[in-house]
Amino acid sequence: MVELWDDVLALPIVGMVDSRRADEMIADLLERVTQARARCVIIDLTGVELVDTATAGHFLRLVATTRLVGTFCVITGLNPRLAAAMTELGVDLGGTPTLATLKDGLKACFAHLGRVAARRSQ
Repeated sequence: MVELWDDVLALPIVGMVDSRRADEMIADLLERVTQARARCVIIDLTGVELVDTATAGHFLRLVATTRLVGTFCVITGLNPRLAAAMTELGVDLGGTPTLATLKDGLKACFAHLGRVAARRSQ
């Protein structure tokens, strides 16, 4: 887990994700979000080459956990092969923004934080 900016964490994922690893990532993510009081998390899948039904389910759990604690979540790094596989598996990310690069994800987080700040000042 990497703190990219104030209120913004990134979780780069590399390789396969099994149940044990997913559980560890979720626990670590919740701990870091709480400690850093992060309001945005970028889950970066650039290092993931293959996805099956179980792996897709783990990603969905990461997104759902992040949202349940009130944190804005963005997924980055979905290559065309992963996107096609996830579509074929019927994976619905429930409106979670999916962007090409980590840089795009950071921009989306900044935009989200700006919207939140604007609502608070009204």
